[in-house]
Amino acid sequence: MEESRYRWLTANTTNRQGARPEWVKDWALVEKGGHKIALIGVTTTATPTETKSTNVEALSFGDGAAAVRRVLPGVREAGAELVIVLAHAGGFCNPGCNGEIFDVAQRLDSSLVGLIVAGHTHSELNTSVHGIPIVQARSHGTHLAVVDWIRRADGRRELKPRILTVWTDSVRSDSGLTRLVERHRQQAAQIANRPAAQLKFVLGKKEGDYALGHLIADAQRLAARADVGIMNNGGIRAELPAGSVTYGQLYEVQPFDNQIVKLTVPGDSLLKALEQVVRGNQPAANVSGMELWYDPSRPDGRRVKRARLSDGREVEKGKSYTLGVTDFLAEGGSGYSMLKGLPLERIGTSDIEALLAYLQRLPRPVEISETLRLHVER
Repeated sequence: MEESRYRWLTANTTNRQGARPEWVKDWALVEKGGHKIALIGVTTTATPTETKSTNVEALSFGDGAAAVRRVLPGVREAGAELVIVLAHAGGFCNPGCNGEIFDVAQRLDSSLVGLIVAGHTHSELNTSVHGIPIVQARSHGTHLAVVDWIRRADGRRELKPRILTVWTDSVRSDSGLTRLVERHRQQAAQIANRPAAQLKFVLGKKEGDYALGHLIADAQRLAARADVGIMNNGGIRAELPAGSVTYGQLYEVQPFDNQIVKLTVPGDSLLKALEQVVRGNQPAANVSGMELWYDPSRPDGRRVKRARLSDGREVEKGKSYTLGVTDFLAEGGSGYSMLKGLPLERIGTSDIEALLAYLQRLPRPVEISETLRLHVER
């Protein structure tokens, strides 16, 4: 951030004393073609559970709509003709629209804000709420949101948004950037191209309970020498191909360098963590060293019917267990607040190191069972 030549904007981020950190601004005014355009930043309120809590423990992330309304008087005073909210907060339309950015937009209207550019959920959005266009151009540079600001001779103005597909052959490379990237690519390739494993089948990235999730949860449990392992699916970022697998491909699956820890967990806390595993429409994590039976028709937090360790023991509230997870989950990330503050032992191994070590212990070619560990029982 210190090296960047542009401003960082987030109107709803404060320190614990309620003041804006000195390294960000609420909004900025830019002038283009003789017109003043205000840009207001908003950061998702889910930040404390979607990054390591220690990264943001000195910060608070408040209501996005309230933050926009708070800064609007200053924006108007500066003479802004168009107000754009740049939000690292998103949603989905399938076909109905929902999510954080729509909650924000519902409490604004086109007399206050002209456009919302959303992010975070990697989905395609091109819709409007209360007359405010909302655009989000997927991810990885594959799409581009273009919004034409049309000023008519009679004084009327309108915004026309569209989402374009960025075809590879439609973009000219920048020669200076290409040389820079190539130099670093060659350096990284020496590490990334190291052989890491041999897989019999593709291990796809899916939703719910699946083989790649089993593999990673097993690796972390064994690295910690724990009774149980839990791996959140949001931390699994790519699939693994059949055949030879490189270190670079493992890194694409787990690029966070999270550290493995061993927690001592009371039975009631472990059961709460297992409830977090089976929240929502699909299980949001994979488990190791156990199986559980749950009823998805029950309310969240009351779905687990029984949980049994691999050695046949039932998980009981009054007993204690060990749990191998990343420090991200141990610090309460991804909704695992019940793990925060529990006694822990740092293993000194990262998530990718645990996965690599486990793969190299398995017979080649590695074959991971597709047998489910989370069983629906109504």
